[in-house]
Amino acid sequence: LRRSREEAAAHLAAARAEADDLRSRARRHLEDAQEEVRRLNRRREEITRELGDLSGVIQALAVPGERGDEGPEHNHDGRPAQEPEEPQEMDVSS
Repeated sequence: LRRSREEAAAHLAAARAEADDLRSRARRHLEDAQEEVRRLNRRREEITRELGDLSGVIQALAVPGERGDEGPEHNHDGRPAQEPEEPQEMDVSS
């Protein structure tokens, strides 16, 4: 009976040590994941800022009428576009 108790105590101690190790590794993984989320959020903010800057540059460089706000019925200079001519039939009887 004493031997069984000693074996049980040894198993219990080994299980506790393994559980402590697993908890420690899980905490490290959690900390690593949280740091990765923080890093990705910072990068997303940088990209958003860069896109905002680029949007301003694109708007400053845009030629009037090319942004699509005047519609297809206007040329680049804002004048009304010409209607396409109807194709003419050719006389092939000769």
